[in-house]
Amino acid sequence: MKILVIILYLISGPVDCSDVIGYSGGSVIVFSDINRYKHNSKYICKVNEKDCTDIIRVDTKRHKVQEGRFLLYSNTNNFFLVLIIKLMPQDAGMYRFGLGDQSNLTMNLNIYNSTSSGLPTIINAYLGQNITITCNYPGEYERNTKLDNTVNDDIKINRILNTNTKFQNGRFSISDDRSAKVFSVNISDVRETDEVFYLFWVWNGHGSVRYWTYFTEVWLHVTDYTLSFKTKENKQ
Repeated sequence: MKILVIILYLISGPVDCSDVIGYSGGSVIVFSDINRYKHNSKYICKVNEKDCTDIIRVDTKRHKVQEGRFLLYSNTNNFFLVLIIKLMPQDAGMYRFGLGDQSNLTMNLNIYNSTSSGLPTIINAYLGQNITITCNYPGEYERNTKLDNTVNDDIKINRILNTNTKFQNGRFSISDDRSAKVFSVNISDVRETDEVFYLFWVWNGHGSVRYWTYFTEVWLHVTDYTLSFKTKENKQ
């Protein structure tokens, strides 16, 4: 599974169309302040010359609705979210989404190519081991807040740490060496549940659209050392 995500925050009401930047092969998550449960009817459509072609239009109170690579769902605050995965060049264009005939938003999705959308880095670890995952980030992000999330096979995003308010979270801790442009995540006592994708982001808090931008991805592969050692012995 390949996940590349950019998170943006949009405000409902009479606002101008917001530009959203995504990368081919990656994904975007668009946040709004719309309460998902104010109206049963939910939709996202793509604007063309004559009208807006529905991608998803449902009348439901379900937590999430998916159609192909598009997902409408809510976070813990019941805000309305849009996720588009495995972005393609043809996904670029104007979209509308919202609830019923009100609280609707418009976004202009731009798709760019990026070397970051290749295969993720794979790191191997043994159960109980203490490890450090490091990644370099572009120099222009030296003073920006960094964030680490995990993503599982159900595309559930779990925020772990950020360099602004949360440097420690149980067995996880982070550090940011600004002089070397290196962001590090330390995991102690590695467990099976740690075998997920780790996404590294940077916060852009300026301009009309504020967003978290993905800049690298790591897959942590966890192995039982005892079983691995026995397997090697049997092969010999």
